[in-house]
Amino acid sequence: MATIYRDEILFHLKQSVYTMPTAVICIPITGLFLAAILVCLHVYVYWTQNENEPPVLANSIPFITPAYGLLRRRTDFMVQLRLELRCPSSEFDEEHRFPSSPSLMDLGLNSKHFQSCRNQHPHVPIYTLRFPGSRVYIINTPSLIPSLQKQKHDIAFEPIPARAMANICGMSRAGMEIFNHAKINGESFFGGFLRAAHHSLAPGKGLESISKQAIRVMAASIKRLESTNTKLKVNLWHWVRHEMLIATTEAMYGPNSPFRCPSNEDSWYEFEEGVMQLLMRIHKLSQQGRSSLQARERLVKAFRRYYEQDHHQIPDIPSLCLVQACYNYNLSRGLSLEDIARTELAQVGARVSNTIPGAFWLLWHVFSDSNVLADCRGEIEKLVTISTTQQSEADGRIFENDVYNIDLSQLTCRQVCPIIMSTWYEVLRYNHVGISARVVMKDTFLGKYLLKKSSTTMIVSPVVHSDVTAWGSSACEFQHRRFIQDNNRSAYNETSHNAMETPSKGILDTRSDPGNVSPEKGPANRLFGGGSTLCPGRHLASQEVLSFLALTIMRFDLNPVNKIQWIPPKKFIPLPTALPIPKAAYPDHLEFEMVARFPERQWRVISGSESITGLEV
Repeated sequence: MATIYRDEILFHLKQSVYTMPTAVICIPITGLFLAAILVCLHVYVYWTQNENEPPVLANSIPFITPAYGLLRRRTDFMVQLRLELRCPSSEFDEEHRFPSSPSLMDLGLNSKHFQSCRNQHPHVPIYTLRFPGSRVYIINTPSLIPSLQKQKHDIAFEPIPARAMANICGMSRAGMEIFNHAKINGESFFGGFLRAAHHSLAPGKGLESISKQAIRVMAASIKRLESTNTKLKVNLWHWVRHEMLIATTEAMYGPNSPFRCPSNEDSWYEFEEGVMQLLMRIHKLSQQGRSSLQARERLVKAFRRYYEQDHHQIPDIPSLCLVQACYNYNLSRGLSLEDIARTELAQVGARVSNTIPGAFWLLWHVFSDSNVLADCRGEIEKLVTISTTQQSEADGRIFENDVYNIDLSQLTCRQVCPIIMSTWYEVLRYNHVGISARVVMKDTFLGKYLLKKSSTTMIVSPVVHSDVTAWGSSACEFQHRRFIQDNNRSAYNETSHNAMETPSKGILDTRSDPGNVSPEKGPANRLFGGGSTLCPGRHLASQEVLSFLALTIMRFDLNPVNKIQWIPPKKFIPLPTALPIPKAAYPDHLEFEMVARFPERQWRVISGSESITGLEV
C-alpha cells in the first residue's frame, strides 16, 4: 500500500515538473510578444510621420488609443485632449472640465504621455490622430480656422458629401460619376447645387413663402392641441420631432408631400436610426442596419412617385420654389429620376436632422429655467397686439371680442427680440457636437504645418465652443444672454409692458460679466458652420424653430409628469449631425403634461401686415 502511495506521489511530482515551466514561460512570452508589437507600431508611426506634420497625440497604443477614445467619448475626446494640452495646471483642468467627463485614465490613455506633450507643445494649434490607413488632423485652436477655410480647393469639402451620397442614399454609379467628376466652368456638382438652392433659402420671397407655410402648419397643429382644453401627456421628443418634420416637409413639398402618409414618416425615423451603419457600409451586420436600408428604399419609391406625378409642379404654390430649383438643377446635370429621388433623402436630412433636435433643446432650456422662460415670454409678448372683432351669436346678436395677434416675422430680428435670438444661438453653441470635415487634395501647408494628401482635417465644434480663450471662463456654462449685442444692452433692463399680462420685472444683464464672452464675428463661432460650408438653410431653420418656440410657450405650460425638477436627458449622437438627440435616463423622463394657458383666447398668427392664419375661434 505504501509503495502505491509513493508511486502516485512521484507521478504527480513528475507531472508538475513537466507542466509548470510551460505555464510560467507562456506569460512572459506573451508579454514580450505584445511589447514587441507595441514597439513596432511606435516605430512605424515615427517613421511615417513627417517632421513638418502636426504632432501625433493619443499615441500610447498607436491606432487603438484614438479609435477607442472616439468610439467611447466622440467629440468629448477631442475636447479632453485640448484641455490636457493647453491648461498649465491641474487646478485649471478640473475647473474647466466638461461636466461628467471621465478622466483620461478612464479612456485607457497614458496621462504621462499627455503631460509630456503639454510640456513640449503647451499651445498645440493642430495635431494628428493616426488611424489604420488614414490620418486625421484636428484643429485645436480657432486661430487656424480662417486659413483653413481660405484653402477650399486644396482642403476641400466636396468629397465628404459625395461619399455620404453613395453610402447613405445609394446613388447609382452613373449618378456618382456626375456627382464626383462632372464640372461646369470649373464648378463642382455640389457647388452648383448650393448656388441653385441659394435663391430659395436666402432672405427674400422664396424663403418667406416656405417659412409662412411651415408656420401655418405649426399653428394649425397647436390650435388642435389647445382646443382639447385638457391636460395632454406627450413625449416631448416625439412630439417635437413629429411637429417639426411635418411642418418642414409640408412647406417644402406642398399638399402632396410624401410625409402626409404616416407610414413614410415612420420609415424616415427607421431610416435615420441606421444612417451611421449605412455610411460605414456595415448595415448588413445588424437588424437595425437592414431595416434602415429597407426604409430607405420605401422612401425612394415615395419620392419617385412624387416626381413622376408632377406634384412639384403645382402652380400657385410659391413654397415649392426650393424643390423646383433643386429638381431642375439635378435634371440639367443629367441625373436620372431614380437618383433625383435618392437625393431627396439628403435634402430632407439637411432640413430636419438639425432643426428637430434644435427645437427640442431650445424648448428644454427655456422651459427648464424660470428666468429664461420669463425673459423669452416677455419679449414675445411685445409682438402681440390686441384687436377687436365683431362676431354674431346663434340668435343673431352682435358682440365684440378681443383677438390676440402675434407677429412672428420679428422673431429673428435682433433689435426687436435680442434675448430670443441670443438664447437660440446659445442653445446651438452649448449643445453643438458637429464636426466640419474636409479632405486634403494634395500635400498642403496650413501655416507651418504640412498636411498630407488624402488625409482628413476636422474642426470639432465642441472644441472651439468650449475654448475659454475665446468664450471666457463661462465657456462650459449655458448663458442665454451671451449673444446680446452691446449696443442693445441697455434696452433689456427696462421693465416690460405688454398687452397680455402685468409688467414683468427687469432682469439683470449677464453680459456685463467679464467671464461671459461672445466672439460672434470670430472663428470660434461655429453655430452654422463657416466658410464654404456655412449652412445655407440657417435662415429657414431659425425662423421655423423660433416660431415653434413662440407658439408653444405663449399658449402652453409644460410640466414633467413625475412632478420633479427638469433633469437634463442624456445626449445621443446616432447621426452625423450638428446636434445630439435626447435619450431618456429613466422611465417617463421625457413625458410631460401640456396645459393650455389661455384656452378661451382667440389668436391670429400674422407676418408683418399679412395674416398667416385666419381667426382661431
